[in-house]
Amino acid sequence: MTTVPLINTTAAWSWIDRTGWGPVAFLLLVHPDPACGELLARSLRLAPPARRLPDVGERVTVAGAGHAAVRLDGSDHLIRVPAGDRWCAFVRGGGPVALVVGLAPLPRRASAEAVASYLGRAAVAGRLRLGLDRGADRVVVPPW
Repeated sequence: MTTVPLINTTAAWSWIDRTGWGPVAFLLLVHPDPACGELLARSLRLAPPARRLPDVGERVTVAGAGHAAVRLDGSDHLIRVPAGDRWCAFVRGGGPVALVVGLAPLPRRASAEAVASYLGRAAVAGRLRLGLDRGADRVVVPPW
């Protein structure tokens, strides 16, 4: 069961990036305790990086100006995260969301450069879990 203290101590970063499928909104969640990060990843049905990301269902909702809410399995509570107006507009407009959970600690106030470095290190170490949220209004059509 995902608890309120676990949710409240989870940090988040968001950005939009170009991928082979086109632009994708990324949402990185990191908990300071790697065991709690594993719990988050399981609660979101995320998997290790692979050529095809698992579809994790409807997880992300834009929750007001510049914020998103993430639904976890096994919890009555949502994770509310700052996401920025541009990110929220992209998601509200139907853009896909890639959920990423980092299983190694990352300082809550890490810069974009620190996050990029973290993602590279965590990917090599097998410490990332990923999934694709394809909400009801955000159907992703592969380019082929």
